[in-house]
Amino acid sequence: MRTGSSTGCFFLVVATSMMWACASSQPPVGGITTAVPSGASNLVDVTVNVDATSLPDEKRRVFDSYHGPDQLKNAVLAELLKTGKRPAPGPAEMKITVTGFRLRSTASVVGFGMMAGGDGLEVDVVVLSDSRVLKSYKTGSGSVMGGYSGQGRLDRLIGTTAERIVRDL
Repeated sequence: MRTGSSTGCFFLVVATSMMWACASSQPPVGGITTAVPSGASNLVDVTVNVDATSLPDEKRRVFDSYHGPDQLKNAVLAELLKTGKRPAPGPAEMKITVTGFRLRSTASVVGFGMMAGGDGLEVDVVVLSDSRVLKSYKTGSGSVMGGYSGQGRLDRLIGTTAERIVRDL
């Protein structure tokens, strides 16, 4: 039995996988669309901002490179349409501030799996009607589920966070 060649082959496959994972350039826009869902314009005015004091520059750049603010806004609008919920009987405004974000690199997911920690998204939500605060709350989501695609992991975070934002209205 030649264990040396099989061990070498294993390390070659792992090293190649990690180099492939690290070589990606601009992340693709994934399953959650950056287009406003049709019929959502009359529901609520949703704005998503990233808190510069809570999120370091690098994390903000990563979130923005995946079109995170647009994806979160549209996921919330789509969830409102799906559930039929409205934040207020009349015109309403929903201000969402991203206060925490972590998306593991594909290399760390491939190389270390759950030991690399989890991905996470934390937000503060303020619902207003006629400039009056109706509700203010914090929510978010986290996951240690892997996947080779950073966009796929981000889609899960955004989708779950949008569901929780609408659920907690």
